[in-house]
Amino acid sequence: ADGRAVAKMTIDPSRCWMYCAINAATDAYDQALAEEEQGTRAPSARGVERPSARDLPMGSLYMSPHALIGVATEARQIIIQVCVGAEHGILLTDAGICFTWGDNRHGQIGRQPVLKEENKTPFPVLGLLGHEVTQVAAGLHHCMALCTPGLVWAWGRNKAGQLGCGSYRDKVAPERVCHAGKGGKVGQDEGGVQLGADDPIIAISAGGSSSVASSLGSQIWQWGEISDKFME
Repeated sequence: ADGRAVAKMTIDPSRCWMYCAINAATDAYDQALAEEEQGTRAPSARGVERPSARDLPMGSLYMSPHALIGVATEARQIIIQVCVGAEHGILLTDAGICFTWGDNRHGQIGRQPVLKEENKTPFPVLGLLGHEVTQVAAGLHHCMALCTPGLVWAWGRNKAGQLGCGSYRDKVAPERVCHAGKGGKVGQDEGGVQLGADDPIIAISAGGSSSVASSLGSQIWQWGEISDKFME
């Protein structure tokens, strides 16, 4: 009611396996019927209707993972990517909306809690609802999002500078990932240039406390915790 609960997702983990479940049920039915006809099994299947998709929860059969999401843009969305960190997760739907859930001690869900006890229920990252998200990534305690037209956002733990926002403070909402501008400053309020503004980013990934991105111009960007063995 306060405007934050824009969407709520209900995911049935078994939904992903419905196709396998109905195949197993029908195979078992057919085998039982064949054994009865051969006289090697006591009558049990005869007279019983063959299992079908309507016998499964929700009465639906899906060939790929689905989620029921009530949002203004899409009544139903398909999950196209899922990433998990140490105790949090982020997923992306085909509507270009990312959802987060789990631990938020470092701001890694990137939003204010919608409920006092969310019980690991995914909710949308409101700070990115005005952007089309095309890819997501998760480190141990931080998240990243790639948005059209190739710009990068990050939030969560930032002790090693893995957010790339010009500071080492944790961020509880999406921040622009920036590189140094003409003045040599990185922060978005200090003249830093958002990553992807001059060379669109096409892919992102995250390590435990590090982040990496590749651009259309074949540039590789890396920030955060870097191994001592890494040589430029």
